[in-house]
Amino acid sequence: EQYAVGGDTIINVVWDPWIYDEDDSGYIEIGELLDAISDYIGGDITISQLLELISLYINHTPKP
Repeated sequence: EQYAVGGDTIINVVWDPWIYDEDDSGYIEIGELLDAISDYIGGDITISQLLELISLYINHTPKP
């Protein structure tokens, strides 16, 4: 994502779904997914970010 910050300045924000891997297991687990759902409801992450986490959980995708 990009955000304009006063004038012509642009900040690139890189989304890293692995910030939810709180126990550093290399996988998104149910408790971590529930935290993400809570963050989505609270407006802290977008639906596309939540869907990415759901996909990582459902497919049991390991951290690269």
